[in-house]
Amino acid sequence: MEDAKTAIAGSYACRVLRSVERWTVRLLAVPSAFAIAALFALVCFNVGGRALGIPVRGAVESSGVLCGAGAALALGYAHLQHAHIEGGVAAARLPALLRALLNGLSLLATSAFFGAAAYELWDLAMFAFESGETVDGIGEWYPWFLAATSLGFAGEACVMGCAFLRAVLSGGKE
Repeated sequence: MEDAKTAIAGSYACRVLRSVERWTVRLLAVPSAFAIAALFALVCFNVGGRALGIPVRGAVESSGVLCGAGAALALGYAHLQHAHIEGGVAAARLPALLRALLNGLSLLATSAFFGAAAYELWDLAMFAFESGETVDGIGEWYPWFLAATSLGFAGEACVMGCAFLRAVLSGGKE
C-alpha cells in the first residue's frame, strides 16, 4: 500500500516539475526572441548604414552581446527539445543502471554549475549597474548583457534541476 502512495506522489511531483520546466522555458523564450530579433535588426541596419556611409557605431560588439544573451536565454529550451549535444553512442553501451546514475550525476553537476554561474553573473551585473561600469564598444549594454545571461543560466539550472529531481523520483525511468 505504501509503495502505491509513494508512486502516486512521485508521479504527481514529476508532473509538477515538468510544468516548472515548461514555464521557465516559456518565460525565457520571450526575452530570447527579442534579443535575437534585435540582433537581426541591428545587423540589417548596420549593413544598410554601411552602404550609405553611416554604419551603426558599436554594432559588432552589440551584436555579440545580443547573440550571447539570446543563446543563454534559450539554453533551457534547447535542453527540453533535446537539441543539446550529448554522447549517446557511448552511453548506449553502458548498463542501464550505470547510465541512469551517470545521467543523474551529470544533471546535478550541470544544474549546480549553471546555478553558480548565474549567481556570479547576477552579482557582477548588479555591481556594473551600481558603479556605472561599461566596456569599450558595448557601453551601457554591458550590465544588461550580464543580467540577461544570468537569467538564462538560472533558467537552465532550473530545467536541469527539475530533470534531476524527476530522474530521482521516477527511479531513472523518466
